Amino acid sequence: QLERTRANWTAVETLLREAVALAPDHPFVVLADGEELERRGKREEAKARFVRARELAPYDDRVEAKYAEAMLASKSAGSVDDQV
Repeated sequence: QLERTRANWTAVETLLREAVALAPDHPFVVLADGEELERRGKREEAKARFVRARELAPYDDRVEAKYAEAMLASKSAGSVDDQV
């Protein structure tokens, strides 16, 4: 989080790669990875990460909020994906 605050995007990417390698199924690692992908404009990849985070932590409000935002953005962009 500190590196995001500093806008040190290289460090953010490095730390996230390490976190994903260590805990690929931790919902908050998956969520952070999705947020970074979203920041870089990789919306479809980010959406897939938010879907995965929701599978891992279906009752977490933060995960649900990012998932909902991604689905709304997808629909407003004209996507016809039927993600569950």
